[in-house]
This record gives sequence, C-alpha cells and structure tokens, in this order.
Amino acid sequence: MSEPFNSYENISMLVKSAQKMVGAATQQMDNELLHEAVEATRKARVELNTYYDHVNNPEDHFYYTNNEILKSAEHQLNEANM
Repeated sequence: MSEPFNSYENISMLVKSAQKMVGAATQQMDNELLHEAVEATRKARVELNTYYDHVNNPEDHFYYTNNEILKSAEHQLNEANM
C-alpha cells in the first residue's frame, strides 16, 4: 500500500476480514482456511502496527479497538492450532 499509513477504512476492512476468516476457519478446522486466516491476520497486524507507528498515541481509540479484535482472532487461531 503506497500511503505512509492507511486510511481507517482500509485497516478496518483488513481487521474485519481477518476476524471473519478466523471464525470460519476455526469453525471448520480446515488446514487451508486456517493458513489463509493466519496470513490475513498477519497482514492486518502489520497494517495496524504501521498506522500506530505513525500516530504514536497509546490512547488512540481506533488502534485500541482494532488491536483488541486482532488479539482475539490471534488467540482463537492459537487455540485452534493446539
């Protein structure tokens, strides 16, 4: 993505997409879907962290909300891989 940090909508879309993919993958426990969900979560994490590096505000509501969604999705993936 060419902008120094992405728009709210773009990051929100990545986070929500990753969240939905994780839900579907862990419900079906399909290895291919799990792999795709991991990749989607990683991509969303990179973009969210890039955004955070640019705003550098620990109390940023947008970051906090999306970070919590990703943390939950990452936890769900970790539980599925056990």
